[in-house]
Amino acid sequence: MNDQFLTFFILVFFGLVLATGSIDRYNDDQEKRKRKTRTMNRNDYLTLLRDNICVVTFTKRDGTERVMRCTLKTEHLPTPTLHGNLDKKLLELKKTKIFRKPSETSISVWDMDKNAWRGFTLDSVKEIKQES
Repeated sequence: MNDQFLTFFILVFFGLVLATGSIDRYNDDQEKRKRKTRTMNRNDYLTLLRDNICVVTFTKRDGTERVMRCTLKTEHLPTPTLHGNLDKKLLELKKTKIFRKPSETSISVWDMDKNAWRGFTLDSVKEIKQES
């Protein structure tokens, strides 16, 4: 009876070891896929968005997933409208210190479906691809 128990124990033990190895390989594959998206830097994203309409999948701050058709192609962006004296408005903006350095961790894009400016953080991007 002891030999049977020992054999059973060894089989279960090695089965767990093999299963754990499979799980580790699966997790490694998931990490590789995530790293592929994260290897793009901010300039890579900007270049892709300036030249194409893209579909970006990312996680919103509330934890939900969002899929957004967006671009930075000039022909799809709204034309800015200025009312009044431009120099006076710029001077007022400079006084209020609204001008700031662009974020290195997020990108503002034109949402093609909502016709509005939207943004996402680079570390939340799961996938970005050109619209076909």
